[in-house]
Amino acid sequence: MLSACRTCGELKARTEFGTNNSYSDGRQRHCKPCWADRCSAYTARNRKAVAETKRAHKQRLFAADPEKVRTAARLLRDRKRDDYNARQREIYWADPEKRRAWMRAWFQKNPERARIRWMKDRQHRRDAVGCVTPTQLAARIDYWGGRCWVCYTAFEEIDHVIPVTRGGTHWPANLRPICKSCNTSKGAKDWRRWLPVRRASLRVT
Repeated sequence: MLSACRTCGELKARTEFGTNNSYSDGRQRHCKPCWADRCSAYTARNRKAVAETKRAHKQRLFAADPEKVRTAARLLRDRKRDDYNARQREIYWADPEKRRAWMRAWFQKNPERARIRWMKDRQHRRDAVGCVTPTQLAARIDYWGGRCWVCYTAFEEIDHVIPVTRGGTHWPANLRPICKSCNTSKGAKDWRRWLPVRRASLRVT
């Protein structure tokens, strides 16, 4: 069975029309491409109102079942991890101080969740295999000239190149000197993906 789109006028199969239960046949009166264009145009004209509507909807969902919303958000981030990380980097570097202030406020507002995150990280570190002596650690620092292995400034901390949360060890081969700024940026990221982006942002070759 074919239906005519009210926007483009073309005859199309019913599957080319979205669902809309307000109509007797349960189908939209505009084909999917035309409806997408109409929605995009409406959003462009009413960007602020649309954003407020979405925010209010998310707040209602969160109030009804916060754990369900958090789980859905985690699953979405896992499916689109690379895109999510790229977006977070853009947000951070657009205004680093604003982002740091937001993170400090989050930790103050959510002390219990922050404590759980800290405990999980501590457990990962405790469970990681390997050990290093002070002599071996000093040798690793000397090997890198006492400088951050990423940006070559003076080192401040010791980095697990492969994070312990990703299966990294405490063996000397996995330890390198790093500055606090680079270590904070790296976190538990895959260093092979993170390093080119970090050095490009610092203009380090």
